[in-house]
Amino acid sequence: MSNDMESWRPSASFSMLELRASMLRKARQYFGATRALEVETPTFSKAAVSDVHLASVTAQVCGQSAYLHTSPEYAMKRLLAAGAGDLFQIARVYRDGESGRYHNPEFTLMEWYRLALDHHQLMEDVERLIGSMAPSLCVDRGERLTYREAVQMHAGVDAFNDELGMLLAALQRAQIDVPRDLHTDRDGLLDLIMATIVGPRLGQTRLTFIYDYPASQAALARIRGAVASRFEVYLNGIELANGFHELADATEQRLRFAQDQAQRQQRGLIQAPIDEHFLTALAQGLPDCAGVALTRRRPASRVPAFRRTDLIQVQCSARWLGAVHRNQLLFTLRHLVRPESAHAVHHELVGRPAVELRQELGAGRTLSGTVGRRAYQYVGHQSHTARCLQRHQRAEYDFSGLAEL
Repeated sequence: MSNDMESWRPSASFSMLELRASMLRKARQYFGATRALEVETPTFSKAAVSDVHLASVTAQVCGQSAYLHTSPEYAMKRLLAAGAGDLFQIARVYRDGESGRYHNPEFTLMEWYRLALDHHQLMEDVERLIGSMAPSLCVDRGERLTYREAVQMHAGVDAFNDELGMLLAALQRAQIDVPRDLHTDRDGLLDLIMATIVGPRLGQTRLTFIYDYPASQAALARIRGAVASRFEVYLNGIELANGFHELADATEQRLRFAQDQAQRQQRGLIQAPIDEHFLTALAQGLPDCAGVALTRRRPASRVPAFRRTDLIQVQCSARWLGAVHRNQLLFTLRHLVRPESAHAVHHELVGRPAVELRQELGAGRTLSGTVGRRAYQYVGHQSHTARCLQRHQRAEYDFSGLAEL
């Protein structure tokens, strides 16, 4: 009864609310000083995003189907095409199928566009903004690495030239289980390498900017030969922002939408109407610009490096464990410790059959590097486990106290 009486309390602390308000105030001051206009665009739309990695939240409005926006991008680009100039927006956005420590189905997104800038110049703008919001994060200038350099440095493979077998071998060396349907999917393998091997090692001492992605991962960015003019920003292994030198060719954009829809059909995903107003705006003429989206749904604060005595033992229901693969456990644990110590601390996991790990955890035994509360929260947002977690929302999780290893 006492727990029920306390359940009404907000989960955010007042200190966190004050920090958030301060950061947003500083962001608005920065944009004001750099002559960017704050705008607010509609949340509902008859069209939805086509990106196969995003799922729109659907709704019924006045008896008609509508979608909550995953980003204000299309509407803001219509304003740019109409001659609005530099823009920014601090918007609530919605994405279905995302829930966990670093992802929520509803979150705040800060998105802005600068005229006559490319993605390199926008990276400088991003760093200045973050420095104005949180000066301690930008004591040193951020690191700049190309996508190829980052993958070569941390995974030991050439993302552009190495054969699929070498990409698979890099994942196997890192003890990552690769689904069979990815064995012939180059971008799928690269995404897995970036998510499980490279990403967690980025931004450990300062902001890290990764730029010039493979052209096949251009999304809404321009393409220059073999690379896409886009970048991502990392801090402490967490992606904070994603920016583009924006594609302005309406014909090319329509083609990319069609390719997305074909992939969605192949994967059995919803094919919602594309935004014809956005395409018409591009055809009328989008000015040369670069844009970026920054969010703290993936928190900018450090994910603590757990000491051995800080790991929290968890006894999970067998229903949830039945769908957890070994690579998911390893992937989670790599995000809870410093990358260089992950193998040493959790060596007992390496090479162990998934079924054996599930049995030990299900039996409630202590395992070196046992998945803890933070691990469960982290795994919760992973797309390949989201469906399982959604099916078993009512499964019971018994979190015990600290476990000495």
